[in-house]
Amino acid sequence: MTMIASTDLTYTINSKVRIKNRYFVQATVAFGNAALTYTTGGIPITNASLGFRRSIDALMVVEGTKNTLTYQWDQSANTIRILTTGTEHTADTTAVAATSLEVYAVGW
Repeated sequence: MTMIASTDLTYTINSKVRIKNRYFVQATVAFGNAALTYTTGGIPITNASLGFRRSIDALMVVEGTKNTLTYQWDQSANTIRILTTGTEHTADTTAVAATSLEVYAVGW
């Protein structure tokens, strides 16, 4: 199976506000179709797709598809990691079902 790549994500910007030199974005990020597998280190986020020119300073996953999974942003890798009871999914062996995450992000 093929791993999820940044091009496999769909971004929908629900709102974007600029305050001084930062943008505050509320967005929906959708990925997975049970045919693609979890990527080593997490699912890659694209700054420009969230409306940022340079970087993301903070990203909080507010709500995910109703299941037992926890979604966590990894700032150093700029990825979303998927955890089950504190343990990260195993790369290339876990097929990811269709998932839709509501996120809030701050950046420039």
